Amino acid sequence: MADNQRHSHVPNTNSVQVLQSNTGNEDHHKDQVLVEATAATQDTGVRRKEWRTSSLHWGVLISLALIEAGLIATIIYLERHSSSQNGIVSISQVSTSLASSYFSISNIWRYGLLWTTLPSLIMTLYRITWDIIVSGASARQPFVILERRKKKRPGDSTLNFELDYKSYPSSLAWIVALRNGDIQLGVPMLLSLILSIAIVPLAAHLFVAAQSQSGSVVAINFMTSFNESALTAETSLQPALDLASANRIYSATPPSWMTSEYAFEKFDVGDGNTITGNVTAETNAYSAQLDCQTFPESSAMYTDSETSGAWTVIYNINDRGCEVSGSISVLNTTPIYTQSWQTNCAGSEYGRVGVIAGTYSDESSVKLANYSLVSCAVWYWNTSGSLTVSIQPTISPQLISFAPNSSTSIHPSDIYQELEESFHRYGFFDPSNSIQADAFGFSVYSYAQTQNTTSPITPDLIKNCTEDLFQTLYAGLATKILFQDTTISRTSTGGLSTPVTRLYIVTPVAYTIVSVLVLALIFNIVLLVYTYRTVSILIEEPFVLIGKEELLKQSHDPQRVVGDWDRVRPKVPFMRKVLCHDATATTNRGERG
Repeated sequence: MADNQRHSHVPNTNSVQVLQSNTGNEDHHKDQVLVEATAATQDTGVRRKEWRTSSLHWGVLISLALIEAGLIATIIYLERHSSSQNGIVSISQVSTSLASSYFSISNIWRYGLLWTTLPSLIMTLYRITWDIIVSGASARQPFVILERRKKKRPGDSTLNFELDYKSYPSSLAWIVALRNGDIQLGVPMLLSLILSIAIVPLAAHLFVAAQSQSGSVVAINFMTSFNESALTAETSLQPALDLASANRIYSATPPSWMTSEYAFEKFDVGDGNTITGNVTAETNAYSAQLDCQTFPESSAMYTDSETSGAWTVIYNINDRGCEVSGSISVLNTTPIYTQSWQTNCAGSEYGRVGVIAGTYSDESSVKLANYSLVSCAVWYWNTSGSLTVSIQPTISPQLISFAPNSSTSIHPSDIYQELEESFHRYGFFDPSNSIQADAFGFSVYSYAQTQNTTSPITPDLIKNCTEDLFQTLYAGLATKILFQDTTISRTSTGGLSTPVTRLYIVTPVAYTIVSVLVLALIFNIVLLVYTYRTVSILIEEPFVLIGKEELLKQSHDPQRVVGDWDRVRPKVPFMRKVLCHDATATTNRGERG
């Protein structure tokens, strides 16, 4: 009766505890009891409870599926929010005033440690969990196959050891699984490899900080107004001439509220001492434009002078209905000539300005080679548009861009009289006597030299340089003279764009991670269904290495497994010691059973 009670707890042949005693009579008695116990279990039809590793418990698999769904939803939400809201959140600058502040939670965020480390940490923990589940499923699979073969072919206890996926490197195990038709294992193994090699490193670049602009509306006060009467006969044009030469010839930066083409109304933004950013406002810009034409050498002639080696070159042209005539003195001792001029058109309030240029040549029919006569009509414009300036405390505003909307032609009589009739009167003296020019003409020649060093005097080049230089001359004149401070400022509104560092989610990285997580979620559910719709031969946890060998080889003799190892792997004595140790442990446990 005691023996029957003892052997009624002995596992069937599918358990790692099934052993064979080394003594003769007791071996035979135990085998008979084992066979009777196994037959009794099979005859009663009682469904035995399968042992499964905790990593394949339905609660673990469902919990991981919920985590995967949560990660997918979170990443998609953050990506959509980042795209629609110009980033997820603003990141302030790191304070370096106190060394202790480096370790504060806020500075951990500002340094980027949180949003670079946290995604990698989460994906690493997820990968570890996924690896544990895949490892448990791959370890269970051989025992599922044994159970299937036992039902189909009770006498067949052989097993293809390619099913023992844990014996393969992780880089090859998924290929073996797919080759064996175990898709429910092969794909998760591949995903485990992808998570380790690609997804965890990519997660560190899921978020990125980048410069952006934060917009708001601010009050604008225009403190100046355009006053054409500010230009009088006593006004010196020399500063404007110098400014134009510096900008065009030497590429100097124009002063505030001016470009090479426009002069802008000056405005102030609320409390200018505290505001920092880019301000965009609708404003008026003033400019001048020359519409020039060139005339050939046939439009001029020369006459002898009373002085030897001197001639007078006379030109007469009709520029779009305006009769223009003038002259220039030429000496055989002065090689270069660039002279500006101005004339009034008969019966019109408009006139012409221009430049005559050339190099002395006795062979030329007019004593000037490369003869260049340029005649220009002047147009003045008031242009409305959007001006964007950069404003910072203690620093002069810097113009960023101007987008013109519409332009209105104006012709202020005071500017016409004082500017056009006097700009060519400013002289220039060259002690070397290498060039004869006035101040504006010399600037035109110097500017042409920057465009073409070898041949600075050609009709088209002199024309283009004259147009550009006069345009900048007028912009400088308007900025320095014509814009006057006003006692009653004009108010308006503008847009303030403040630079800010925003945290963005990297879309390609986000959807790469989401794709892998979606695939993992699908096969997580597949593993859950597969695990609970299949049965293995395990009714308790395999005990040490020799126990697993017994099950896989369907052996009741641990010592025989050791002998098989000596026969198959005679050159691996260390493994034999491990097997012997496990055999002893298995035998002792069975005897205590």
